[in-house]
Amino acid sequence: MKIVPEIKLTKDNAVSQIRKFSTKDGLRYAQCNISPEVAKELLTLEKRNRDRHQGTVKVYARYITTGKWELNPDPITFDYDSNLIDGGHCLSAVIEAKKSAPFVICCGAQPSAQKVMDQVDPRTVVDVIQIDGFPQKVQAIHSAVISSVILESPAALKITIPKLEKAELLKENFGIINDIVEMFGYKKGCRYVRNASVMAPVVRAYKNYSGNPIKTKMIKRFVGILTGTVLNIGPEETAAYKLREWLLTNLGSGKTRPLKRVIYRKTEKALWLYLQKENCDSLTETRRECFPIEVTKNTSGYFDNTRVLVKKQGGKRLSQNTKAPKIAKIKVLA
Repeated sequence: MKIVPEIKLTKDNAVSQIRKFSTKDGLRYAQCNISPEVAKELLTLEKRNRDRHQGTVKVYARYITTGKWELNPDPITFDYDSNLIDGGHCLSAVIEAKKSAPFVICCGAQPSAQKVMDQVDPRTVVDVIQIDGFPQKVQAIHSAVISSVILESPAALKITIPKLEKAELLKENFGIINDIVEMFGYKKGCRYVRNASVMAPVVRAYKNYSGNPIKTKMIKRFVGILTGTVLNIGPEETAAYKLREWLLTNLGSGKTRPLKRVIYRKTEKALWLYLQKENCDSLTETRRECFPIEVTKNTSGYFDNTRVLVKKQGGKRLSQNTKAPKIAKIKVLA
């Protein structure tokens, strides 16, 4: 193995430099800054590789454009015939971002080494937070809840959230998410109720009404009904009871589980009816985000789904260009 000092690759010399370093004498490593023009040249050396996953390319490109990309020891790799065998996603991301980024390159690998590359499990959001030294104990359920809060809303767009940004969102909202997770607890009889798609609408509502002690107390009682710790309920609380019955029936052992978004929408509709103290004859799915989180300078744009509606037929999403309504005036579309 030979380590070459940092090299400068340009559009004119990129291919010739890679061919110069790609020999059978062993691996050669070098650090370089790769521009979109150089990335295009290096991609011409790719003869065989996996199909590109555009979602991964967009995530890497977002890291580069937002300054989250860091030089790391995973190299862009070329075999001893100067063929690109690993790193196509990174090079495509540089082109997508239209911005240079630092990389380590490795030349002179055995062509057969490509078979054993990328065989390990990717790091999870929980892993990322632990690497950052986040002081709170984070579990997989916390990550699942923040994902559901963003992606399973009836008004949500089809978006890909970069892992680093999801980790930041979880850290910013960890307090309220952890409160809800602890409310559901591990009580006997609520195994099938303790579900991320059930918790997510509760998190949204709790965040929405954080300044309203009456509503937050009602939300805690709603969770108590779901988990079976509140046994005596009034007629205006039937929505919560019907949701509990539905969850226990449809999420029980051996059942074919409903889609996550169905669980989310039924939970949100039941919680909305409960908070309005409306009786519930039958449990249906909501057609509109009942608890939109108003976007300010301190909240993420991922929560801004107040302008998106879902058609009753066909499930196609329509974008409203009008100003988002105030939270207090939002009505449920039956």
